[in-house]
This record gives sequence, structure tokens and C-alpha cells, in this order.
Amino acid sequence: MKKEKKNKKAFTLIELLVVVLIIGILSAVALPQYRKAVLKSQAIQLWTFARHFRDLCQLDKLAGNNCSGTIQQLGWDYEISDYSVSQGGPETWVSAGYTMQHYSNNYTVYGKNSPFYFFVGSKIYCVTSGPEKTLAEQICKSLGGKKVTDTTYSLSD
Repeated sequence: MKKEKKNKKAFTLIELLVVVLIIGILSAVALPQYRKAVLKSQAIQLWTFARHFRDLCQLDKLAGNNCSGTIQQLGWDYEISDYSVSQGGPETWVSAGYTMQHYSNNYTVYGKNSPFYFFVGSKIYCVTSGPEKTLAEQICKSLGGKKVTDTTYSLSD
């Protein structure tokens, strides 16, 4: 009796290991780039809000005021939620998922779980924190923000 060989179509263990290795290399390259893109998009959104605050305040000053009215009085045109004003404290609200504060003529913009804080006075300052601080500092620098390491930095310059 003659044995017939069956023609099996299957992957060998070596082929599977090579595929897993290639996927591992691709993910090791792609994931950091993806995280960098996510952080940069957060920073750009926050930077846009910070610039908008600065521009509203400058327009208010040109109108002869001192930029100390509420954000609605200054003309904030984004949707606002969770709005509050504490006695003698900052005006705080959430807009587009980011938290903003307005006190006197200074503003703070930050996001939940974001390494960025933007302080707006006459200039825009970027403060970074967290495990991705180095990457966040690079992104702040690329946006033209002045890096500040102390959150109590005076913004009245």
C-alpha cells in the first residue's frame, strides 16, 4: 500500500513568529508617534483658547475697560458648561472639555489628564507636568509658548 501525502496548508511556527515580531516592531514605532500627535492636538486646542482669552482681554482694554468682567461680558463665544464664580476667587467653567479660569485679567486653561497648563497674561505661558513632561515641553516650545516651571509665576508683565 502506498501512503498518500496530504497537502496541508498551514503556517509554520517560524512564520508565525516572524509575523508577531513585525507587528511588535511596527507598534513600537507607531505608538509613540500616535501619543505625540494626541498631545500636540490637545496643546493646540488649549493654545487656541489661551490666544482667544488674550485677544478678548486686549479688545476689552481697547474699549476702556480693565478686562475684569465675566467671560460672557468679554464675549466668549464657545459653549460653556459647569460655570461658577466664587466670592473673591476665580470665574471657572468648562468649554469643549477643557477647564478655564478667569481671575482679574489673568486666565488659566488646562485639560483633564493633560500635561499642559496655559497661563495667559499679556503673554501666554506654558507649564508642563506629568510623566510626559519632556515631550510636552517640546510641544510647548514648538507652539512658541514661554516655558514656566513655577505655577505661581507672576503674569502681570
